[in-house]
Amino acid sequence: MVLTFNPETGKRYSYDINWDTDQKVMDRNDKINLQGNLSFEVISNDGTVKTLKGEYRRFRLYMKIMDLEMDIDTDKPVDSVSESESMEGMMHRLFSKIKGSSFIMKVDEKGNIKSVTGFDEIINGIVGPAGLNEEMEVQMKASLKDQFSEQELKNQLAPVFVIFPDRAVKQGDSWERKYGITGKVSADFTTTYTVTQVEGDHVTLDAKSVIGPAREGMQVNGKQSGNLLVNSKTGLVLSAAFKQEMKTNANDLQVTINGAGKVTGSEGN
Repeated sequence: MVLTFNPETGKRYSYDINWDTDQKVMDRNDKINLQGNLSFEVISNDGTVKTLKGEYRRFRLYMKIMDLEMDIDTDKPVDSVSESESMEGMMHRLFSKIKGSSFIMKVDEKGNIKSVTGFDEIINGIVGPAGLNEEMEVQMKASLKDQFSEQELKNQLAPVFVIFPDRAVKQGDSWERKYGITGKVSADFTTTYTVTQVEGDHVTLDAKSVIGPAREGMQVNGKQSGNLLVNSKTGLVLSAAFKQEMKTNANDLQVTINGAGKVTGSEGN
């Protein structure tokens, strides 16, 4: 059995993503929930790399950090931006406009995301017409780039994209893949995948990850476990569930992160 990233040209696929994160910073407890629906249409295939047009169909970000509580949801549309509003209000209004925005992504047969383009245009198109002063515009662009950037998209999709082996496999076989995430927390993931069941075109994988520092001088360690159901014909992850435990220490500030995520893939939406 050969497992590759092999969606069909001209067809549309989508992923529902839901991540819950409990973060403890010293004695403070923070909560973050990220929900999204991303659709992908394969627009070309050169035999090695597929070009996909991606679109945000829904995005929700809930954060409770210190005294800040924010709930941004594209399913709850808002009106125009006013500079007299709070920063939170402005972020809500601008983030909500991400729905329907599109980008271009190139992915090879092993699920490696080679490039993503279009995010600068998305952010400029949202912030530019808002009529903000220069200082506020810079702040809003920085806030948007925390969630909408090439690297952030790679972070979100790596657990269901960077999963494929470089050889034919059968039930009981295992292989290793590596990927890194960057951002507020940077870390390297080394994941061992094992085929636990094969039923027709459906393949069940067990995934166990060791999390380590992404660069010298960082203190990051942890683990992640998961299971995935994959369509062997297309490489689409039909369902996946993950649990993550991670600790970081920077400038004597210890942060403990416990996360749980679910991803559901579908075809033709």
